[in-house]
Amino acid sequence: MGVSGNSTCQCDLFWVPFQQSCYRGFGHLVTWSQARAECKRHRAHLVSIGSAFENWFVYELWKSSTGNKIAATGITFWTGLNDIDQEGIYKWADSSESVVWYRNWKLNQPDNSRNEDCVHLEPTSGRWNDLNCGAHAYYMCEMRQ
Repeated sequence: MGVSGNSTCQCDLFWVPFQQSCYRGFGHLVTWSQARAECKRHRAHLVSIGSAFENWFVYELWKSSTGNKIAATGITFWTGLNDIDQEGIYKWADSSESVVWYRNWKLNQPDNSRNEDCVHLEPTSGRWNDLNCGAHAYYMCEMRQ
């Protein structure tokens, strides 16, 4: 399945346009803070997901960039969603919304079972799960145009 969306963006090499942003997945394992810093280095931010369509897009983009091996490896990618400042109050790292309107949590999540303040996408479903920010995952950056 190809990944494309309606877009008027012109993106840099290796970045994929969708709606009003450009996206790029990075395939090296880092903590959430390291991922955030790497995105900033690219003049971007950890991906913020505002709709079911955007959630589908980033998940499909990730699957296509890993050759659909995402479920086999069990490793997924960081998003910008977190409740680092206040437990249970989730916000996007780019401060794009003061309230997280769209949600796509995996069943029984978030659960903060091991001091889990950062959110990644589940490799088999594309649903959200909270994870300890010190864990290692891949990451996806978003650059708004």
